[in-house]
Formats: sequence, C-alpha cells, structure tokens
Amino acid sequence: MLKKLLNVFTGYAFIGLFVSSAHGQTQVNFTYTGTPQTFTVPCGVDSIYIEAWGGQGQSGLPNPAGAAAGNGGVGGYASGWKQVSQGDVFTIFVGGAGANGTGGYNGGGNGGDNLYGAGGGASDIRFGGVLEADRILVAGGGGGGGNSGCTDDGSIPGIGGSGGSGNGGAGSDGADSQTGGGFAGGGKGGNYGNTQGAFGPSGIGCGGFLGLPGNSTNSAVGANGGGGQNCCCFSGNTNPSGGAGGGGYIGGGSGGGGSAGTTGCSGNSKGAGGGGGGGSSYVGGVINGVISVSQLAGNGQVVITYNGGAPAAPTVQVTGQGICAGSTLPVTCTSVNGATNYVWTSTGGLTIVSGQGTNNITVSSSASGTLSVVAVNGPCNLSSIASLPLSLDFYPSPMVTAAVTPNTVCAGDSVVFSAQGASNYQWSNGAVNGATVLPTASGTFTVTGLDTNGCSSAVNVTLTVNQSSVSQVNLTGLDSVVFNNTTYDQNGTYTQILQNVNGCDSVITVNVSLDFTGVIELANLASVYPNPTQSTLTVHFTKPQFASYSVLNIEGKEVMKGTLNGLNTVIDLGSVKPGIYHLRFSGETTVVRLTKI
Repeated sequence: MLKKLLNVFTGYAFIGLFVSSAHGQTQVNFTYTGTPQTFTVPCGVDSIYIEAWGGQGQSGLPNPAGAAAGNGGVGGYASGWKQVSQGDVFTIFVGGAGANGTGGYNGGGNGGDNLYGAGGGASDIRFGGVLEADRILVAGGGGGGGNSGCTDDGSIPGIGGSGGSGNGGAGSDGADSQTGGGFAGGGKGGNYGNTQGAFGPSGIGCGGFLGLPGNSTNSAVGANGGGGQNCCCFSGNTNPSGGAGGGGYIGGGSGGGGSAGTTGCSGNSKGAGGGGGGGSSYVGGVINGVISVSQLAGNGQVVITYNGGAPAAPTVQVTGQGICAGSTLPVTCTSVNGATNYVWTSTGGLTIVSGQGTNNITVSSSASGTLSVVAVNGPCNLSSIASLPLSLDFYPSPMVTAAVTPNTVCAGDSVVFSAQGASNYQWSNGAVNGATVLPTASGTFTVTGLDTNGCSSAVNVTLTVNQSSVSQVNLTGLDSVVFNNTTYDQNGTYTQILQNVNGCDSVITVNVSLDFTGVIELANLASVYPNPTQSTLTVHFTKPQFASYSVLNIEGKEVMKGTLNGLNTVIDLGSVKPGIYHLRFSGETTVVRLTKI
C-alpha cells in the first residue's frame, strides 16, 4: 500500500492543480481555484489515498488603539483510503480562506458588521454526484476571529476571540473590556458549549446596548458573525462583532458580538467579539479515516495519491552467483502490484529455458551474462523501467577421472574405488573414495564429483568379480585311478584345489571307490629306511597311500599298528625291543622285513 506522502503544508497558498509522479506512484495536488475540479481514476488503479486541508478563517479587526483581534482558526485535516475502479469520477472542492469579511469558498460564513472575521471554506471530495450528500471526506474550514473591544478611559480593551479549528473546534470567547465602574462584556465563541453549529451568546452589558448573539447552523455553510454594539468608544470607533463559522460537513456557529457599557450602565466601553466555530470534518466514506487539526495556512488543498499505471520496477532475486555447465538455475523477481506479466532479457551466454512472462524463470548458461526484467500492465499498455541487471557467472564442470583397482578380481579379494578432479565424491555403491572395498558382485559403478562451485561431473567404472567354482566327482576302478594327474590307489574322499578359467579357486571333491585285485601289493612298492633302524622308520611311496599297517614280531604277534598318511609315514619303534619284525599292510600277504637294533 502507499505511504502517506504529504502530511503538513505551512505558509503556502496553492493555485490550480499539479501532478507529480515517481515510477509506479502518482500524486495529484488540487489547489484553490474557487470552482469544482474533477479527478478521473486512470487505468490500473484500484485504490486511492485522499488527503484534504480546509481553508483558514480570517482574523478579526484590531482596535485602532492597539487592542488585539482574534486570530482566524486553521482548517481541519482529513485523510483515508477509497477503493476505486478505472473511470470513476470524483469532484473536488478546495476550500478558500476567509478574506475581506467574505466567507471562504465552499461554506465559509461572512464576518459581522465589517470586512473582518470571515470563516474559512471546507475542502471536500464528492463521489457519485456533486451534491453535499455525495461527500465522502471533508476537512472543515477554520472559524473567523472576533474583533477587539474598546475603552475611552485608558483601561485595557478586550481581545477578540480566536476562531475554532476546522475539525469542529469551538471559537474562544471575546475578552471583557475593563472600566472603573465594571466591565463591558465580550461575546461568546461559536460552537458554544462544544456543540457543532451552536451560536455564541452576546456579551453581558448595559440594557439597550448589547451586542447581537451569534448565528447557528445545521448545514454545510458556516454561520455569519454576530453583530457588535456600535455605540460609545468615540475615540476607538470599532464594532466588536463576532467571527463567522467555518464551512464543514456541518458548518460552525458564529461568535456573539461584544456589548457596551458596564454592569452599572456607566462608561464608554465595549467588550470584544467571540471567535467563530470551526466546521466539522468527516471521513465516513473512506477506509481508515483520520481527522486532525491542519497546520496549513491560507487556502485549503486536496491531494490524491495512488499506485497504478506504470508498475514499479521489480527486483531480481537468485540463490548463488553462477550456473554450472549443463544445469539450470531458478531465478525469481519480486511481485509488483498491478503487473500482469514480466518480460525477461538475458545477455551473454544466458538462455531463458522456461517461465518467460512470469516472475519465476529457469536459466541455463554457456558463458557469463546478465538478467533483467520489466513488469508490464497489459490492459493499460504500461510497463516499468527495467530492473537493475543481475550478473551470473558460468562455471565449467569439473574434469573427473575414476578407476577401480584392480578391475577384475575373484570373490573375496579387495579393490579400491578412486576418483580425482573434484573436491568431493559420491560413489553409487556407497564406497568411500580411496578406501578398500570387498566387492561381492560385478557391475558398473558411478562416481559423481562435486567442485567448490557446486558443479558436478559423473564417471562410470566397471568391475568384474569372478566367483570360485565348487564341484564333485565320483571315481571307481581296480587298484587305482588317475584324476588331474593324481593317482588314487586307496578308497576315500579327497580334495583338489585348482584354478578355473577365470583364475579363481576351483574346489573339487573326489570320491574314490576301488576294487583291489591283490596282484600288486603295497609291500612291493614301499621304500623303508633306515633298515635296520635304532628308533624311527620312514615308509615312502611314490604315490600317496592311506592304508592301515601292523608291525608283527617274529612269532607273528602284532606289537604296533597305525595308518599311512600319504607319501611318507614315520613309524616310531622306540618302544619295541630289538629284534626282527615284519611290516604288513591291511589286506595284503606280502610283508617288509624290519630289524630293530
């Protein structure tokens, strides 16, 4: 909303109408012309702010001997908002100041018996017609001042009463004129008893030599001043009439005239006239109305201020100072009252991707550049000045390189995911850059590198994880079988660990089931040494053997037994007495002759 631009005018009488405008805001000043003026609401305006100052009342006539007259009251001030539509017409009445005993334009009352003390005219705004009933805001005029009193015996004459202010203020009473035998009474002020439009009574005096009371009013026009007593005071020759009322929503009552004589009907004195009452102000036809006393001297004034027509310039707003290559950036501008669309302009490498015509756009960049925007009121064919240009830098993407080392492994082996060229890295598998990882499966993994400008690049790496193989074979045969260059001549379950085609472990379980012919006996294949022996004996085969064995004494009694454990089996004969022994393998008849010494 608009702020009130004008509160106080002092000591300046305006003539005619003038318009001042900041971009997006217009102020129209209506000054005193003595005729009605009009204001038509322009395109794009939906509310106006109205301020009015009433005209000032005229001061009273001072006594030739130097007694002061009452000052004219200042006008009232009224302000408020009014909702409007394009083409609405308002009629403006700017109140004039009271002068030469004649009331100011638009309701000021006339002075009493001379050319002084006239009331100021009201300033008002009318909508929907030009009659008083069409008024929506009124700043009342000030009341006229009362004339001074007089004496012929050197006493102090009465001072005229001041006019009331134009917000309905009561005029002040005229002062009594003092004499040796009493006093001559001053008239009372208009709006007497603070009742709008009420007249002020005449001053107290000698019967037959009283001033006239003031006049009352219940219309917009201020009452004419009450006449003062015209006898006596031969050296002064003044007429202490009361001041007139100011114009207003309801005009002001006038002040009463001063009376002659004293309370004892002796002496040549006259009391001063009372000041006229101010016209009332009114804000019943506006929103958030304010009424106060004006500080404007002389004629009144009306000021209408509004936002509309050409919108105000928007302000561009953005987070960050630049755009990364290959990305976009949201940019906004402030929303402007009255704007129906926004026209953006880009320079350099900036491109408007979307949002043209709104106050939210998306921008891409191939080089640094600037952005500016104009707010447009389409129906009124008006636009703001361009916003201040916003500069945006172009940020290239970081040059990210990446690798997984090694890139082909067996399950259970470790690898390292590493990247360079940026300041921060995010791997798709959650790996920490440069840390050791135990992968479980092959795949393609992405690393995104971020630089200090917030720009990013993504690189893919491929890892192959080969699995170990597990298999089982069942072998049968006579006496022995050969598998993968290994001879098996004993029944049992064996394990072979080889490399598969991917270079990883191939674990083979070999189940051997043999039938023996008995033609070839193990005793014929064994190498036994040392023989004779003092303690231990080694039994060696060219191929692994796992049969059980027995050591027999010369009588054929078993003294020791055990199981062969492959190619070499050590038999400890330390507990056996020296002598001749036989070594027999299970299921065979052939023996090896041993000597323990």
